Amino acid sequence: MLYTMRFSLVDRPGALGSVATSLSHVPASIVTLRVVEHDGEYAVDEAVLEAEGASPEELRAAAQAIPGVAVECVRRVASEPDPLGALLLADQLSRRVGDPLEVLTNRIPEALPAAWAIAFELVNEVEVIAASENAPVPGMLDTPWLPLEAPRRLIGGEWLPQQWRMSRFELGAVPLGSPTRCLIAGRWPGMRFRPTELRQMEILAGLALRGLEMPVA
Repeated sequence: MLYTMRFSLVDRPGALGSVATSLSHVPASIVTLRVVEHDGEYAVDEAVLEAEGASPEELRAAAQAIPGVAVECVRRVASEPDPLGALLLADQLSRRVGDPLEVLTNRIPEALPAAWAIAFELVNEVEVIAASENAPVPGMLDTPWLPLEAPRRLIGGEWLPQQWRMSRFELGAVPLGSPTRCLIAGRWPGMRFRPTELRQMEILAGLALRGLEMPVA
């Protein structure tokens, strides 16, 4: 069985090795590791774990047995995430393969990773431009955070549709060339969007917007 685990830990020599040792007692082994963010004091890592017969709760407990470690999210995955997902999306957008906004929303979940993505515009009401597979229907979506001038993490509240509140999605948003047009990506509970990931979303959205301005070859 494969799992992804995102966790923060004190950024000091040996800290990651202690986590790996604790996980090995489950038993579980780290297949791949990606540094999401670090500031010299703390680091946020995302690991793909192989653990036959282990539960997410056991994996979480093993990692958090190490002082200074906090697990944000553990989830089962069918296959190892592609570490080149963001680069492949950037390549597709730069070569104008397909409709840029449809490509962006369909591929953002794999690139970040995320559960879903929706591009929409606020005219008199919310109008969906493109949506990825499994994206929830926004319905009567209130948008108190518009106009959106820069990438940001969206904090849940009464403005959220009921399904979004029940699913406890973590949300990140970037503008799409206009303060009233944006891309929202949703994630699993606890896996909040980091500044580096919002910046990555912004760059990919910029490539999509440039694709809209270019004539089709």
